[in-house]
Amino acid sequence: MNSIDFCPRRFGAVLRRDLRMELSTWLWRILAMVAVMAAINLFFAWVVYHASGHSVSAQNIAITYVCWMSTSIFTTLGASHFMQGYATPGERLNQLMSPASTLEKFASRFVISVVGVTVAVIIAWYIAEFVRVVGGEYIFDAGLVPVTGWWTALCSFQEVDGANLFPVDILLMTLVTWQSFYVLGSAVWLKNAFLKTIAACFVLEFVFGFAAGFVAELFKEHLIISGITMSVSAIHTGIIVYMIICTLFAYITTYYRMREEEIIQRM
Repeated sequence: MNSIDFCPRRFGAVLRRDLRMELSTWLWRILAMVAVMAAINLFFAWVVYHASGHSVSAQNIAITYVCWMSTSIFTTLGASHFMQGYATPGERLNQLMSPASTLEKFASRFVISVVGVTVAVIIAWYIAEFVRVVGGEYIFDAGLVPVTGWWTALCSFQEVDGANLFPVDILLMTLVTWQSFYVLGSAVWLKNAFLKTIAACFVLEFVFGFAAGFVAELFKEHLIISGITMSVSAIHTGIIVYMIICTLFAYITTYYRMREEEIIQRM
């Protein structure tokens, strides 16, 4: 079978198999995520209430930051389990015995670790928000702002204190790109992928930041002398294109890493 063959029927069978094998593990992870997210929301609500009273703006800012932080952490944490079925010899053998193609297995992992976890994070946010409102009312007797939708809270991050910081599409692409990096990290490091990817991202961010600053300074005078200016829309488009390229690179590399792992196991 060609590694890029894709049959919807086989894909469905692989997805059902993966869900059957990992359902209990993912349910425990999701329950833990809901509990942690609810605790974080309630804690920050308590802190903001005691610091700013009934200030609606302060509560909204806290909700926005908590939403962004929770979504970033838990979506990348889920993505870091992308290669979960390859961590041990027994799991690798089980993957090897599957008649599905590499692309079908890749799609199954994507649905579970990326799409499924993202949906679970959104649902968990609404549960956490309900806990925040009810807890604020009955635990420390504070009337808090109503339940804030996930999309509303996430998009509000672009405007904090009245400043338009980040466009929505860049915010969403940032999340998508981060997820792809952690998916790639799970393919590079089959164990402790989340922590190792965090360390690698810190190093890459430092190197890239230094290189970008150096290049910017190098071409700054040349652009000024030449009278070349870049519009905000051009910079915006360039950032989006760059993130799309990075995301595609991460997923394509992960696919070939998965294919390589299967070839090695067959030898």
